[in-house]
Amino acid sequence: MIGNLKTFGLVLVAVLALGALWVSMAQAAKMTAGTNTKAENTAFYLETKIEPAKAQAFGVETKCESVEFTGEQVLPSETETMEATIEGCTTAGFPSTVTTNGCVFVMNIEESIGEEEFSATTDLECPGGQFLEIETWFSASAHSEGKTPVCIVKASSQTGIQDLDLKVDKGVGGGKDDLTSSVKKAKGITVSQVRNSFLCPSGTESSEATFEMLNPVTHQATEDTPARPLVDLWVD
Repeated sequence: MIGNLKTFGLVLVAVLALGALWVSMAQAAKMTAGTNTKAENTAFYLETKIEPAKAQAFGVETKCESVEFTGEQVLPSETETMEATIEGCTTAGFPSTVTTNGCVFVMNIEESIGEEEFSATTDLECPGGQFLEIETWFSASAHSEGKTPVCIVKASSQTGIQDLDLKVDKGVGGGKDDLTSSVKKAKGITVSQVRNSFLCPSGTESSEATFEMLNPVTHQATEDTPARPLVDLWVD
């Protein structure tokens, strides 16, 4: 009887230990920042280095020379919420403007997939009734004069539009200076189109739009102060 109790006790300990392991494995990784040590519940200014990007909807490609993401956030956090500033765009060679109208990109950090590497997904979140819009004009003068765009592509809130890999980049002396997110195409984005000209591409609804950064994106953090000194940024 005593032997059976000992055996049961060992099994119970093993089960509890295994359960704790599974819980720890299931916990999402968190983005954090600080100078030399992790800062707890501290606001930081987050930004990415400017990189080019492209999108495609209704069979037509939009190219943008400059895409920058910025935001202020309390860390540690399992998410990164960023506003996008998108400039220098053309659609099929015609001048276009990308307007976010308050929409933000939310990166959800998931789990470790290797040494200093983590998986993540991206959502598009827009305030009620708002859209991220790509507006196109058929001439530079019409664009500069603010005339009604001839073609307007709209995207509203949607989840899981993009899978990412995050890598912690170690700086001088082994410090974890910043994060780099991989170049992966966002596919299956749902969009609509307002056609103010028969010359716009055909179709008013699509679930096959794409978005892609053309280079790996560097994420950085600074202290949320006027001087904004750069601090280490990492995921654990």
